Amino acid sequence: MMRRTAEPPNSFDFAGISAGSPGNPSASPSPPPAIRKALQRVWGVGVPRTEITHRPGPARRLRALLRAATPGAARAVLCHANGMAEASTIILALLALAGPLVGVWMGRYMERSNEATKWRRDRCLEAYTDVLATCNVVLTQACNAFAMEEPTPQAIAQNTLLMTKVTEMHRAQDKASLIASRETDAALRRLTGHYFREIALRAIEIPKPSTDEWNKIIGVGADLYGSFAALARKDLGSVP
Repeated sequence: MMRRTAEPPNSFDFAGISAGSPGNPSASPSPPPAIRKALQRVWGVGVPRTEITHRPGPARRLRALLRAATPGAARAVLCHANGMAEASTIILALLALAGPLVGVWMGRYMERSNEATKWRRDRCLEAYTDVLATCNVVLTQACNAFAMEEPTPQAIAQNTLLMTKVTEMHRAQDKASLIASRETDAALRRLTGHYFREIALRAIEIPKPSTDEWNKIIGVGADLYGSFAALARKDLGSVP
């Protein structure tokens, strides 16, 4: 005995656009057969199950709808696509035009930045060199004043010369502080402060410090001198 199977539906309700009938003249006219068939295949209605085993994806459905659409709707979709293509072309043209201009601007910006860096390095080199040179002069004159035990006219003249060199050292410090980094400026102030208070002033005081104490003062000054010189080289880019 043969088993009967249910027949797949072969009609499609278009929600109010089904074929009109004499008894229902207000009904909408039936769509053309080609559109009706395309819609049935897109949505899998009224098509044998053997043909809808693999239901088409959204992209294939959209292509089927465009093929089944009226000429006016298809033309609108195509105009929209052409407009997007023209907009993309204009954007690409603007980017191609702006590329060289941006490159020129970046090159000029880098050139000005390099010039500013070179200018600061030259000024720092000059200022740091002046500070180190004046510190060496102050140390030399302080040692000469320390060797003069009695307040003789020569000792008074030597003390005056020492204070003059201290003033020059402070002037060099002020110049270097304007362009030095914070770390370098802090080391600079420690150096000049020690050379003024501990070396210059202690060299001319009465009574003078002992030889051992004086050597310790000079040793601390040498450490501060080396620390500032190392930071100055780093600030100048002389060391990595």
